[in-house]
Amino acid sequence: MYGNLRGIFALAAVIVVATGTPSSAQTADGGIGDAGEVMAKTVFLTSTTHQGDLGGLDGADAICQALADTAGIGVTRRYRAWLASGDGSPDTLFIRSASPYVRTDGATVADDYTDLTTCDAASPFNCLQNPINVTEENVELVGFRPAWTNVLPSGSIHGVFSRDSCFYWTADIFFARVGNASLTTVGWTAAGAGFECGAASHLICFEQ
Repeated sequence: MYGNLRGIFALAAVIVVATGTPSSAQTADGGIGDAGEVMAKTVFLTSTTHQGDLGGLDGADAICQALADTAGIGVTRRYRAWLASGDGSPDTLFIRSASPYVRTDGATVADDYTDLTTCDAASPFNCLQNPINVTEENVELVGFRPAWTNVLPSGSIHGVFSRDSCFYWTADIFFARVGNASLTTVGWTAAGAGFECGAASHLICFEQ
């Protein structure tokens, strides 16, 4: 009888691990967890802001990685910026995760890459489950939070001309397209064009 009870409790624990909401603790080991555990991918809004000369897509990725490393969520994990230019976009460069994307506070942003890049036309037009307005240091930033993007909700490039992305994120002159990290609608990544490249904006960083 006691053996059966132990088996029941063990099965219940496995179910909780497999279906429970991922937490920051579950992502702390870089995706290596107990057998059967679904490990989430971390996403954060940079605590720092930057002008449009980011050093291209590689330079933006390096900013994300450096902040993640400093915060202790990088180490063996790679991060990319949610950013597009003529050199690529999340649609062409990201690893399309089948695991959930979660903020550093454990709140779920999307169930997987397909969910991340699919908006609900009935809800109304919600794309994310929670806004990506929490930094790598687990600090929530409220209000309007511009983030360099030039990315459509689908993950593809928004504006194909260099003037849509601060000359492919290499200049502090002209304009670019931004998102508002405080939103869960399409505006999280496509809030508008005409944001001055000399202004300071955040980046949105995704674990790969």
